[in-house]
Amino acid sequence: MADSTEPKPSPSFDFEGKRYDFNSLEKAAKELVNGLRAADTQIRRHKNTLRLLEVGRQTMTRQLQDKLKSVKPLNQ
Repeated sequence: MADSTEPKPSPSFDFEGKRYDFNSLEKAAKELVNGLRAADTQIRRHKNTLRLLEVGRQTMTRQLQDKLKSVKPLNQ
């Protein structure tokens, strides 16, 4: 079990290849960091959603190809 008297490391973050102490920032900078974190989270979620949609579309394409094997296409 961890000793509760040990000091916790201050939160830090990386930005453009440098590390910063979050607690040392002014309020406006903290809000920007939090905004960037929220944006990154949303981007990851949407990327995951897109991947799922792509897999679903590929599956439906394969299923339709299978169903159309026995259907004669119209002459063009």
